[in-house]
Amino acid sequence: MAGSPIIGIGKNTVIENAIIDKNATYRRQRATDQQNSETDYISQNFEVRDGIIVVNKNAIIHSGTIF
Repeated sequence: MAGSPIIGIGKNTVIENAIIDKNATYRRQRATDQQNSETDYISQNFEVRDGIIVVNKNAIIHSGTIF
């Protein structure tokens, strides 16, 4: 569909300790890790619970995002 983001994981992306729901989009050069996830956190696109990152369905995680 025109204007829809490309679904998938971008080049040079590192994902650790994460659960990714369907249709999520990870743009390029991003890292997910537990460095900043010592406390639980909830946002529109993802949650951190007990040190595990959960990326919500249809979320778009922008380039340079570090959890």
